[in-house]
Amino acid sequence: MTPIFLRVAKKVYYSTGSPSVRQFYVDAVARATRSVRLKTDVNGIRYDLDLGELIDLNIFLRSYEPDVKGFLEEICKPGMVVADIGANIGAHALPCAQHVGPTGRVLAFEPTEYAFAKLMANLRLNSLNHVEPHQLAFSDQPGEAVVDFRASWRTAGGRKDGPCKVKFVRMDDWMAEAGWPVIDVMKIDVDGFEYRVMNGGRETLARSRPFILTEACSPHFERPGENLFEIFDALGYVYFDPKSKTRYPTWKDIQNRLPSGDEEMTVSVNVVAIPAEKLAQSAYAGR
Repeated sequence: MTPIFLRVAKKVYYSTGSPSVRQFYVDAVARATRSVRLKTDVNGIRYDLDLGELIDLNIFLRSYEPDVKGFLEEICKPGMVVADIGANIGAHALPCAQHVGPTGRVLAFEPTEYAFAKLMANLRLNSLNHVEPHQLAFSDQPGEAVVDFRASWRTAGGRKDGPCKVKFVRMDDWMAEAGWPVIDVMKIDVDGFEYRVMNGGRETLARSRPFILTEACSPHFERPGENLFEIFDALGYVYFDPKSKTRYPTWKDIQNRLPSGDEEMTVSVNVVAIPAEKLAQSAYAGR
């Protein structure tokens, strides 16, 4: 695979306006690049990418989670402290470091050995000393366990990662021990475990009142006693679709966008949660 082919591939991708044609093209590029590994700059950040991985390929094409990317660009300001919970290989943590600058801080939490090794490799390629990588998982009960959290999505199907030993800590305990009094922004994507993460971080949420972007899926609303959004409701948060900036009147309106009984989490949506008193200082004011 030549550098010229890759440059042409990106240009063709960007010039394709139709979503269906673009997806067809992405699939074709994915088949052609499954054995390609390269170091490249994307929006001023250097990455070590395996184009056989879906996340890496989409970073290369500048198409990885544009709604999350847009939210973080709008919300993150110089000097802020950002917690990226479920940082994977740093696709959002590293751009956040650009947004908050050297006076800010990005706390990147990734428990899996596979993704954390890739996160560290990408950090070594960049002069971003204000990113703190931490190999751990937040939960509402501390401990250690061998788990099979997903960290790899191959473009050909299957995965590269597997079971690994994970350290679980409560967010409130970790923040107190680490000495972080305030978190300004949180991005959380932990494949359905979001309730447990936030349940162990209620004091942090109440004290910091951060802007939050979270993944939402069917189990959040259907597992008894594990509704993530009831925690947010109790703290006076309001909800938005990050793509359209449309406000959800209640969390039930988020639930209505998801299929019922989807324990495998085949469908999910990203949701912005903002403390009501901070709404006026955000791009979502007046929505």
